[in-house]
Amino acid sequence: MFRSFCYAGLSFLLLGRLALAAPPAITNVDLRGLQSGGVVTLTLTGSDLMPDPQLVLSLAKVEQKLLPGAAANKVQFEVKVPAAAEAGLYNVRVATGQGVSNAVVVAVDGLPESAVAEQAASLPIAMHGALAGSARQVVRFTGQAGQEILCEVEANRLGGKLRPVLHLYEPSGRHLAWSLPSPLLEGDTRLSAKLPVDGEYRVELHDLQYASPAPNFYRLKIGSWAFADIAWPPTVGEEPADVALIGNLPQPITRTAAADDRSPQPAAWPQGMLASGPRVVIRSSLQRQLLEQESPNAATTDLGSAPVAACGRLLTANEQDRFQLQVTPGSNLKLAVQAAVLGSPIDAMIEVQNEKGGKLAGNDDANGSPDPELTYTVPKEVETLWVVVSDALGRGGPTHVYRLLVSLADEPAAPDFTLRFEDDRLQVARGQFSVLPVQVDRTQFTGPIELRLSQLPPGVTCAVASAEGDADGALLLVQAAAGSSACLVTRLVGATNTQELTAVRTGRNGTSPLVNSRPWLASELAVAAYQPDVPFTIDWEKTDEPVRLVLGAKLTLPVVCQRPVGADGPVRLTLLTSQTAPQNNGRVDPNRTLRTEAAAVEIPADSKAQAAFNAVEAADKVLAAAEQQRVAAEAAKPVDEAKLAAAKQAETVAAEKKAAADKAAEEAAAAANNTLPVPILAPGDLTASAYQLAFKAELLSRDKRQVLATAYTPIVRHAAINPLAIEPAETSYEAQLAASGAVVKVAGKVLQSDGMKGDITVTLEGLPAGVPVPRVIVKADQTDFEFDVRFPASHMPGELTDVRLTASGKYDAAARVLVSAPPVPLRFDLLPPATESK
Repeated sequence: MFRSFCYAGLSFLLLGRLALAAPPAITNVDLRGLQSGGVVTLTLTGSDLMPDPQLVLSLAKVEQKLLPGAAANKVQFEVKVPAAAEAGLYNVRVATGQGVSNAVVVAVDGLPESAVAEQAASLPIAMHGALAGSARQVVRFTGQAGQEILCEVEANRLGGKLRPVLHLYEPSGRHLAWSLPSPLLEGDTRLSAKLPVDGEYRVELHDLQYASPAPNFYRLKIGSWAFADIAWPPTVGEEPADVALIGNLPQPITRTAAADDRSPQPAAWPQGMLASGPRVVIRSSLQRQLLEQESPNAATTDLGSAPVAACGRLLTANEQDRFQLQVTPGSNLKLAVQAAVLGSPIDAMIEVQNEKGGKLAGNDDANGSPDPELTYTVPKEVETLWVVVSDALGRGGPTHVYRLLVSLADEPAAPDFTLRFEDDRLQVARGQFSVLPVQVDRTQFTGPIELRLSQLPPGVTCAVASAEGDADGALLLVQAAAGSSACLVTRLVGATNTQELTAVRTGRNGTSPLVNSRPWLASELAVAAYQPDVPFTIDWEKTDEPVRLVLGAKLTLPVVCQRPVGADGPVRLTLLTSQTAPQNNGRVDPNRTLRTEAAAVEIPADSKAQAAFNAVEAADKVLAAAEQQRVAAEAAKPVDEAKLAAAKQAETVAAEKKAAADKAAEEAAAAANNTLPVPILAPGDLTASAYQLAFKAELLSRDKRQVLATAYTPIVRHAAINPLAIEPAETSYEAQLAASGAVVKVAGKVLQSDGMKGDITVTLEGLPAGVPVPRVIVKADQTDFEFDVRFPASHMPGELTDVRLTASGKYDAAARVLVSAPPVPLRFDLLPPATESK
């Protein structure tokens, strides 16, 4: 009775010492396949897989049953997939009351699934296992003479790293067929053979280097089924087109490029056949596109003029596909071949040739990609060129497809955009909200983009956001009501309707390895509402000072959190912004990124709150010991009344001290320092007119090994202010060339605002070669500048319209980056020398 009284009013007393529930995580799945129309037992291992786990698949009408014996590190489901389910690869996740797990890829088809065994009970079959080190796996099956057999390993396509090699042996032991890892199968392998005799055959699997890297799981398929490895053509346009799924399928399918959404789509399997393997990617484009002439002797295909695309195939060994291109002398061409990015096995090479086949330019690999790309300036008086595509190793076959792209390097690309996010799941605490950063990659497009999530669980909402015309990102706020449902797979969608572009685009997880091979899986975003164990919040602290995002300066944003009693560790802060961080050699450039001044930012733990809670724990131990003594005194036979009275008195005193410690802990937690002003550095070259900011806050345990709770500040939007401007006295100048050349005096003012006070360098950009570049420094306490532009006597008369007046400097002496004023165009009209009168 005493203890229940003492705990009243201190709801979260021991949270800092308890093992709190966390979002589930999957480390392994067995089996990695589901049978359409059948029942398969799926075993998942990992962490925090309880309580109440549910499988989350992007397949409709899947029945699941949690089997007895479920534990936090291992659960089993009996899964029944509808017979009509489309064969292919799918993401599987686990959702609990604490969120949703990472995604793992499993195969779905009509093959019976089983763990690997030395004997295949029947064919076809899919057998699952793992291959460590130099081990070999042998599977035997019974075959008949004349039977067509396929043996295939799915490992890399399921997320593994095995380099599979297959061997097939006859009943006599003679080696019948073998296969190596294939780029067409993303490093997996397949062999096909016609069995010569009746009897028991043997399939042997091993790693290419007999040193299997982890994870080394595999799915070994034996039997016969329909498969497709690549589409021909790989890209379709506005008009309906027959698309052949290259594999062992008999008939093509028809596809048309969507006018608004050009996202790659999976090809549907023809009806009425047992299909297995990943679904083929079909891409769409509204660019003018031709097909290579596949007539004998490699006939030339006439491309016309740029811009143009052409789809081709290297059908035979050492084939060279030749394209004729009409060009304009002096124009700059950009030529590229897509092959590896399409999943083609070829190592493409590209050459520009003259009419006689002489090489003018060529390229093999470009920008770290096996696909080639080059730029070429057309020589004078040349109006026709030939472009040749080949494979570096001389390989050929029906799957050896490519796409040739020819454009004018000086002409802008068609307006477009793509969307990216960085995680495949978003956890949202019930009654709170989370923030999803979105990155926008623009191509010659400056219009607004409306961002939303395609669907959400009941009770979860997403405020529609807009990436304005000059923004390269946005922050989406996703909120969960108190009674919201657990989990749903959604997609990020961006739409625009402007004179420049009318389009809908689907965002993708930019870190996913499936971006090119199965982009529809990389576009999945699992949103889960969960019940937080710790009542933790964070917000912006109110301040009377104006908050201004000034280029090159330091912006201080104060935040304040609420930590409950007992959850008294530090709070880790991560800045989220709508800026897509600029890259330099593949790494984030800190000088151009909106970031916190310190690399690691924490609201420190409050020592007084921790000491007060330590006193609670000590008082709790004393109370527990007193309670035990009282219970023992009551149980004694006979009861020693004096001893029992003393025990009760000691328990009463301990309970009072415990209540006092509880109250002191609550007061210390309420008085704790939960506020932190966070300095943020603004680059000097921010390009957008405004930026969104938010903080992700993670409440840590005292040892910083565990995240007890996560919360987000509201999203705020700050206009980007350039504190530097330059005003020339004139923007148009006229001068007459003479024997000594010409001198033009340029003058004006430098204007600094919003606290900027630094030395400013003023100069000109875009001056012709041979003209000295003037440069003058305006001191921090000055505003006026003046310099001479000296044109040599050899300079040709005429107008100069590409010259820009620029100014740059540091915000103050402590600043690390330069701020540049918006450049001002200047015009120079140079007149010819005056002629002498006779």
